[in-house]
Amino acid sequence: MPMLHIFRFRPLTNYARGIWAERIAVAVLWVKGYRIRERRYKTSVGEIDIIATHGTTVAFIEVKARATVDAARGAILRGSYTRLVRAAQIYMVKNPKFSQYNQRFDLIAVALPASIVHLYNIDLIGA
Repeated sequence: MPMLHIFRFRPLTNYARGIWAERIAVAVLWVKGYRIRERRYKTSVGEIDIIATHGTTVAFIEVKARATVDAARGAILRGSYTRLVRAAQIYMVKNPKFSQYNQRFDLIAVALPASIVHLYNIDLIGA
């Protein structure tokens, strides 16, 4: 009786692809010297994929897995950017120890199969 059916690979769901991309992003940030403060930080107004500090900067990071970096950049819509900013404000109020830190909104684009790009200050990109 062949057991090959056990080893069949199934395509990832969108949720699983997002979790996979976030794990890659955390590894990239760790190598760059960031300290991961939160993953999948949920508030009543939205979710932040990763909150990390680097020096005296708090980075609120959105992670997108798409076919290209441009597609990932385009996936940040004005509404989702607004929710990200509101969730960051809630985080800063709940964590006053970071009140003197600079704040930044970044995007980590995971373009399948193997391109990872960290874009800084996505509010300046015109998201």
